[in-house]
Amino acid sequence: MVSRARPERLTQNRVVDLFTRSEAEGGLGYRYLGDWHQSERQPALQPMPLSMLVRQ
Repeated sequence: MVSRARPERLTQNRVVDLFTRSEAEGGLGYRYLGDWHQSERQPALQPMPLSMLVRQ
């Protein structure tokens, strides 16, 4: 039996696509950091060094 993606998942996929597509392709150009849904990383918001956020 073929399982279909739930409507919420389809919407989430479209949003990820919009955010990660390059600006030239009509997206926002963000880098995808992966699906952390089943990750051992807790909490969902991870602290990161400020140097990772600042571009020179």
